[in-house]
Amino acid sequence: MSARTLLRPGGTALVVIDLQEKLVQMVPESAAQGVIRTTVKLISLMGILEVPVLWSEQYPAGLGATVAELADLLQGYPRFEKTVFGCFGVPGFGGWLWEHGISRLLLTGIETHICVMQTALQALQAGLTVHVLSDAVAAYNQRCHDLGLERIRQAGGVISSWECAVYELMGRAGTPTFKAALPYLKDRD
Repeated sequence: MSARTLLRPGGTALVVIDLQEKLVQMVPESAAQGVIRTTVKLISLMGILEVPVLWSEQYPAGLGATVAELADLLQGYPRFEKTVFGCFGVPGFGGWLWEHGISRLLLTGIETHICVMQTALQALQAGLTVHVLSDAVAAYNQRCHDLGLERIRQAGGVISSWECAVYELMGRAGTPTFKAALPYLKDRD
């Protein structure tokens, strides 16, 4: 799969990585709130676009549950509890992707340079196309965030935004899907 290939709903999945109470508190508040707002929007849009969503929690006994703003939205989607940093180290994660014909991942979550980056690098090693949504990932400081994104880019990942990815997934205006997505697209926060 080439990074030059356009995103399409079939074969694409959104992965929400470790947006948990204690981890979110370690990220600057404005960045954390931006990631949460964007991820809320993305989960709703993925439902409209019929794109599956998966989510992970890093050691929830110590780091807490997924933040309340996202927890209800994620119910019913596959959840992967982990103590490894990259999601592909969790039994069943890669298998779920293969079973569902997923070859492209959209990544959101924290922290950019740790769990997001390692998941992206593992996905690239497995031959998947990876889009990291730069406005939907964060780290405890800007330098680590930037270094994580650069490392992913150097490895062949696509650094994009939620809006770029959603418009690419839709492909055209004037459809029932576009009309259903429009309220989220008009919300540019």
